[in-house]
Amino acid sequence: MKSEITGALLHAADRHVTWYLMTSRHVPASCDIDSDCILSQISNLGYVQIDQDHIQPRQHYFICGHSNGTTKERESSTEILAELSLCSDGFVRDDTRPVGGHVDVDNHNGYITNTESVTFSLTGFQEDVDVAVMGYLNPIKYYMIAIGKELCVKII
Repeated sequence: MKSEITGALLHAADRHVTWYLMTSRHVPASCDIDSDCILSQISNLGYVQIDQDHIQPRQHYFICGHSNGTTKERESSTEILAELSLCSDGFVRDDTRPVGGHVDVDNHNGYITNTESVTFSLTGFQEDVDVAVMGYLNPIKYYMIAIGKELCVKII
């Protein structure tokens, strides 16, 4: 299954928004003349979906959007919509696993004694993506585990 990155702006439905995939956090005057602009798209849905083929692993990206101020005729009123021009906090596509770390499973002499519940801990895993530039303290937001074929739990 091919996945996409999605960007959304509140209060942007029913207005034309030019979306930009950027390598720095700013709204360009034009994607054609800005070397940090990877692509631009126009939509009036309030969101954009960007195919991951445009996104290189381990590169910082930002989704930015711009919409001129406009007026919208409603049933019994006219709404004045201010200009929108802003960017996301950023993201990194990271397809690599964390390195190092240790998984401890509670056991007795190497055997799990409770077949209804398994208790374990995860420690010491590291990522080498610098997420501090985006304001994040930890590059690993959560772990997901599976036993057999089914996703069991998301660990924060």
